[in-house]
Order: sequence, then structure tokens, then C-alpha cells
Amino acid sequence: AGQPTRHQWVTIDVTDLARAAERARRDAAILEQVSDAVIAIDNSFRVTYANREAERRYGLSADEMIGRPLG
Repeated sequence: AGQPTRHQWVTIDVTDLARAAERARRDAAILEQVSDAVIAIDNSFRVTYANREAERRYGLSADEMIGRPLG
């Protein structure tokens, strides 16, 4: 008669994901305060993060550096 005959619920515990995101925010805040240029790269040697000092020293914004190959 057009009425659902069963229901299905899916629950996902995102506690670990939320904790990891909070750690990443905290770590990024710390890296913004250091006086050294900090650049993070992935396994392909592409920039994944650059702090303000890296921007100042290299004359590029973090957005311009992220995704580019290092070197």
C-alpha cells in the first residue's frame, strides 16, 4: 500500500575522527606561532602545509604552495 515495510539505521562512531581533527587544529595553531618556516609534504613530496613564516620567506601564500612539488 506504499508504506515502508522495514527500516534500516546505520550509526558511525566519529569520535576518533573528531579527536584527530582537534589535534590537527591544535598542531596547526602551534606551527603558526613558531619563528621557523615549516612546510609539510606528503609521500609524493607535494606540499600539504606551510606556515606564515614559510609564506614570508618564500614569497608565496600557503594556498599557492599546497599541492606543488617540493623543490
